[in-house]
Amino acid sequence: MFRWVTFALLLTMVAGCSPEIGTPEGAYRLYLNSLAHGRLREAFDLLDSASREGIPQIEGNPPVADPFERFVALMGFGESGITPLSPATVEKANPRRKALSGDQADVEVDTPQGSPAVIRMVREGVGWKVHLDLRPR
Repeated sequence: MFRWVTFALLLTMVAGCSPEIGTPEGAYRLYLNSLAHGRLREAFDLLDSASREGIPQIEGNPPVADPFERFVALMGFGESGITPLSPATVEKANPRRKALSGDQADVEVDTPQGSPAVIRMVREGVGWKVHLDLRPR
């Protein structure tokens, strides 16, 4: 038994992932917590590949080639160190699975405005990733 537990922990460490990314709602909770605590690289790594590559340039700013730097600008993080999410907001979000179909899932969260929002999640590799809707509105 100990050998299997050790193997499972080692596999998780080698894969570079958290057990929370094993479910869509767990991965989204980890994403929110990463944002709330200013762990931007971790939050960025929890985005699916299409979202990471599709982050737009911020209008009025000089062009930035690095998708991570565009993510930092898009999320409102900067030299001021402002965090757009408070831990209380993250706690109240209460992510829960709404639908699951193959490698896609919808997670419903409670917004500060009181209405639910649906977040698309995509299974990539060994876990779930956040898919940002980056279409122009």
